[in-house]
This record gives sequence, structure tokens and C-alpha cells, in this order.
Amino acid sequence: MAREYVPVTQGFSEYVIATQTEWGEHVQTTGYWTLGESSWEPAAALLKFLETGDPVFIGLGSMPVPEPQLSRALILNALNQAKWQAGVRADPVCEAQRRKSLTAA
Repeated sequence: MAREYVPVTQGFSEYVIATQTEWGEHVQTTGYWTLGESSWEPAAALLKFLETGDPVFIGLGSMPVPEPQLSRALILNALNQAKWQAGVRADPVCEAQRRKSLTAA
């Protein structure tokens, strides 16, 4: 039986993570995706946050988090111990689906 692969498009630079031969031909690294020129300017609070040190970004993407309160506590504890500040982003759609499945059970 032939193995089927789902196409994967990675929106980051090969200079950040080099293409790995073991990923296979179904994985393409395209570079960063941009929307072109924008007149957007960050809010003053965001600029202040970024200027106060070296913030970290923690992105959970669409990863389902079965115990969000525990995960949040672990992340905040690690950040406090390291004396880091961070922006944490989780997928709200994934979280809403998880909550819906728990209430339907």
C-alpha cells in the first residue's frame, strides 16, 4: 500500500530552518508571507512592551490544549522563573471546538 502525504507549505525562511531531506517532496518552504505595504502602526502599549526587553512569543497554533488552565499556569511559571515577558497566542477556534465537544459528551 502506497503511503499518502498531505502537502505542507511552511511560511518561514529556509535561513531560519533549513529544508530537511527527510521531510520529503510534499513539504515546501516558501519564505515569509506578507501583505505588501501597510499603513499599520503598532499601538503605544505594544511598542512599550517590545522596548522593555527581549519578549518571547509562544504560539500554540491550532494545537488542542486539553487542560488550558494547567497549560497557562505552566507557561506563566516558566516565564516568571526565567524573568521573561511574552505574548502567548492560542487558536480561539480550536479552543471553542474543544469546549463544545466537552459539553456535548
